[in-house]
Amino acid sequence: MANERHVAREVRDEYVDTMNKIYYSYFKGYLSRLMKLQYEEVADKDDLMGGEDTAKKISFVGIQFVQF
Repeated sequence: MANERHVAREVRDEYVDTMNKIYYSYFKGYLSRLMKLQYEEVADKDDLMGGEDTAKKISFVGIQFVQF
């Protein structure tokens, strides 16, 4: 009976070690692809909420005109 517990513990430890390596590999690949995706697409003024326009604005009696 003691030998069976020892073998079961070894099997469990090997399983945990193997799954650790597999999930680490999956997560590392996922993170790499996620970071690549993040750097490929750069935000511009149309993507940002509250971003200021670079065009000049002229105010005349409370009415704003945009000059390009």
